[in-house]
Amino acid sequence: MSDTALGVDETPTGVVSDTCYRQIEFAGVFANAKNPRAAKAFIEFMLGASFQQDMPAQMYVYPVVNGTPLPEVFEKYTTRIAEPLSLPFDEVAANRERWISQWASVFR
Repeated sequence: MSDTALGVDETPTGVVSDTCYRQIEFAGVFANAKNPRAAKAFIEFMLGASFQQDMPAQMYVYPVVNGTPLPEVFEKYTTRIAEPLSLPFDEVAANRERWISQWASVFR
């Protein structure tokens, strides 16, 4: 779908590029899954071309499969972040609950 078809002339969102944090989403199959074959099939479905090509427009995220073409409108309005911020997993694990509590207190 083109941006013209969507009635968009400029990006509807802004990006503060020096504060972007790398977010990594994970998917997997639990060792004790009741239906591991179905779970694995779902993972394969999510890794398929159709799902990967649909992710940018539906979820505003990059596909996980390298070489997946991006929609023109996504490329046009996305700001690529050359060096997103990141934190070591152990630091996140050690501070997660406190950070969530602090964040949540802002919205009470």
